Amino acid sequence: MRRIAAVLGAGWMMGLSAAAVLESPEQLVRAIYFDFGKPALEAHYWLEKLMAPEARHAFFTPEIIRVLEINYAHELGPAYSCLEVAQAVSGHDYDEIEIQNTLRLDSRDEGERRLVDARFSSLGWPHHLRYEFVLTADGWRIADILSLWEQGTHWRLSELSSCE
Repeated sequence: MRRIAAVLGAGWMMGLSAAAVLESPEQLVRAIYFDFGKPALEAHYWLEKLMAPEARHAFFTPEIIRVLEINYAHELGPAYSCLEVAQAVSGHDYDEIEIQNTLRLDSRDEGERRLVDARFSSLGWPHHLRYEFVLTADGWRIADILSLWEQGTHWRLSELSSCE
């Protein structure tokens, strides 16, 4: 993640200079949830900001970038994208304090992927999101995000290929 400043530009990185350089998948996922609920000007790692056209190449694999390009094609931004479910929380209503107080991260290597599971509760409901990373020549990149439920996978970012 050393090239974040070069990709996103100095303006986006202002205020981040005191923060540690993100070197691992676990650090990135923790940063996403640490910024969750902060006002836009204070948040640097909102998942929506990472998905933005000017940032996505520093955080996602080419396969996921294609999914993002398809779903952002209408240029109305992430608030109007069919990717609205692919946020840091599966749902529209949430309690960021509860999320931060209950967040537990577990990581493990599975083949060539590093899986980082984020488990937390929000509004009294359990949530489980899995961030799948791969190590590329440019560093760690998100290869997929899954929302997991007791019955299995609720959604998978790589499978959100259209707004239909």
